[in-house]
Amino acid sequence: MLTITLSIFIPFLAAIFIPLIYKRIHSRHIGWFVIIVPIALFIFLASYIPSIANGSTYMHTIRWIETAGIHFTTYLDGLSLIFGLLITGVGSLVILYSIYYLSERESLGRFYVYLLLFMGAMLGVVLSDNLMVLYVFWELTSISSFLLIAFWYHRKKSRYGAQKSMLITVSGGIAMLAGFIMLQSMTGSFSVRDIVATIGQYTDEPLFLVALLLVLLGTFTKSAQFPFHIWLPDAMEAPTPVSAYLHSATMVKAGIYLVARFTPIFGGEAMWLYIVSGVGVFTLLIGSLNAVKQTDLKALLAYSTISQLGLVMSLFGLGSVALHHGYSPDSVIYTQATFAALFHLINHSTFKGALFMVVGIVDHELGTRDIRRLGGLMAFMPVTFTIALIGSFSMAGLPPFNGFLSKEMFFEALVNARNLEVFSTGTMGTLVLVVAWIASVFTFVYSMIIVFQTFFGEFHPERVEKPINEASKGMLVAPSVLAILVVGIFFFPNVIGNYLLRPAMAAIYPTFAGAEGLTPHIKAWHGFNTALWMTIGVVVLGTILYRFMRYWKGVYSFAPFKWNLDTAFNASLSWLENGSRYLTRLYMKGYLKDYLVYIFVFFVLTVGGSILYTGSYSFDFSDDSPIAINEFLIVLSMAGAALSMLFVKSRMTAIILNGVLGYSIALLFVIFRAPDLALTQTVVETVTTALFLLCFYFLPEWKKERSARKTKISNGIIAILAGTIVTVLGLAVQGNKLFESISVYFEDAYRLAGGKNIVNTILGDFRAFDTMLEVVVLFIAGIGVFTLIKLKSKKEEQDIEDQ
Repeated sequence: MLTITLSIFIPFLAAIFIPLIYKRIHSRHIGWFVIIVPIALFIFLASYIPSIANGSTYMHTIRWIETAGIHFTTYLDGLSLIFGLLITGVGSLVILYSIYYLSERESLGRFYVYLLLFMGAMLGVVLSDNLMVLYVFWELTSISSFLLIAFWYHRKKSRYGAQKSMLITVSGGIAMLAGFIMLQSMTGSFSVRDIVATIGQYTDEPLFLVALLLVLLGTFTKSAQFPFHIWLPDAMEAPTPVSAYLHSATMVKAGIYLVARFTPIFGGEAMWLYIVSGVGVFTLLIGSLNAVKQTDLKALLAYSTISQLGLVMSLFGLGSVALHHGYSPDSVIYTQATFAALFHLINHSTFKGALFMVVGIVDHELGTRDIRRLGGLMAFMPVTFTIALIGSFSMAGLPPFNGFLSKEMFFEALVNARNLEVFSTGTMGTLVLVVAWIASVFTFVYSMIIVFQTFFGEFHPERVEKPINEASKGMLVAPSVLAILVVGIFFFPNVIGNYLLRPAMAAIYPTFAGAEGLTPHIKAWHGFNTALWMTIGVVVLGTILYRFMRYWKGVYSFAPFKWNLDTAFNASLSWLENGSRYLTRLYMKGYLKDYLVYIFVFFVLTVGGSILYTGSYSFDFSDDSPIAINEFLIVLSMAGAALSMLFVKSRMTAIILNGVLGYSIALLFVIFRAPDLALTQTVVETVTTALFLLCFYFLPEWKKERSARKTKISNGIIAILAGTIVTVLGLAVQGNKLFESISVYFEDAYRLAGGKNIVNTILGDFRAFDTMLEVVVLFIAGIGVFTLIKLKSKKEEQDIEDQ
């Protein structure tokens, strides 16, 4: 349907009009106008819930590049609907929260433009069916998140965090693009649906596993999986509404979405299981261990997000086992891991979004997020405390909160997968189970840190920067809604299960459609099973570790906890910068002659070497036209003018000789019956010669350059070699026609393009894109010149005022 396609562009269109509205609004906050966009999109997408729950899907295609198979195709099914609702629903709450969080002294117009760009890009990612279109939106999320993270660009840490996230996520995106191209080369299609339908024929292709690895590289960088998780903590320098939106509910879930979407393509491979589940479990452990040692609440939430994303990723890996075995009543049990992943993905967006907003409230009201300076806030901020309690206990996996349900399902999935054949031995499955359980213990510990070290204990007013107050009612609305959802989902989980999760499971397991047990009934009580005993063990050991944390937290000062990938990243970046600076100094001498030497030497070595090595040159003069005496004389005069320029002692003489070359070419065009080219060449040569004469008139006398004989000889050799190679290439190309000439195509230009002037037709029709981009380049250059002039005039006015 066209309306689904238009829903992607609505945020972009709104972003265009925000600067115009922002300048004309003074009495109202611009956020009240912006919030209309996500609310309308959320209502629009929610209207599809009943039909998609009944098995319907919606697709719309705008034909684009036919020859390459690239079309703007949108596809709405159960999986994309979940993410679309998260993007627009949480986006609405974040914008509402930002209205009260951000001061009107901030650049709000710029902030909401970036936010809407990101929202539109995320919708494009989850709704696109064409891989190339999906990639464009994928990288646009990286660009818009870069702008949002660096919103407070006057802060060094904000700029660093934005740069770090950009470098890592874009690098992964480029790798993913290579994987997409490999998939297309195997299957002949860029359509995800077509690839899913036909991929069974290509699993033995050599490129299949390479494409798998490259796609995972892109998903891991975006979803902050080990070892690429290091960008997420530094991205916390963004304003809290950005963190609540990008780093809990949307951007970091883009990689999760792609893993879910590509599970029908790669899920049957054992390597997919090993990498996705292995990296996910390890990320879960690393994130939870690092979260405990943080003293900044936002940094703690950043590492907790890394940990929770690892949990979801591992579940999707385990769920792929069902595809590895193929459909059978016994293999359906493994699909419950994917069901738990989708369920926890929704739950995580609710409790983590609420917690980010709580941390923002604490920072906004007290001026600090440092846990060491906080405590005793429960009496002063009871509503904020209640929201923090609900969010933290849900993250810890305690009832009666939605995190308990999905955490139980996580443990059940690990127990079911413990004896899988693909783990080769039961020991490997048990090890994964133990690692995940230990990570869950530390998840419980850092959840208790948020609640008890922030809101309990003694309050120290001298440690905070502002007088303590409860947040305004407007700022509390958004986190309160999320907290209500956390509790509501616990008591009514099957509403989500039946209407959202079931159609999403059908999208991930198209060959299992209608299978009994694909969508299990969610309930809080399953009896005293292994999963419940694991949860009890988490609570008991987690409580002990939290209670005696001061006795064991010192282990973080020892290796390997002091080793981190941030140090390696910074060292690598510094090495690259220093290396490039050193390399640049080697060849950037500041002399044009040196640069020309580099260019011509490279040309001689590469082109000349290739010609000699391959022997791919031959000359055929049999079809050449005879050279008339007048043509010979013109070329001879051109050669004489070129040689004379080497020996003249005046700039004026050199310019005149250069003009001789230009006008001689115009004469050749006349002889070869190309009057329009001759006229163009004459005009250009006249203008350039006049300008040269005008400019060079004011320059000092042209002094003869005194170079060493060795330099002159080497330059002469390079010049002769370069000229010889160009001549050989020209003669070889003239004498060998490997392809059919396209001149017939241009001869029919009037019928094809409606133009009688072949030059104008080529510029305006046959190579219109090239011409358009040249115009764009000139336009950008003009804007740059205009900006520099305006900045210079403003600076001069400021200098006058300062005096």
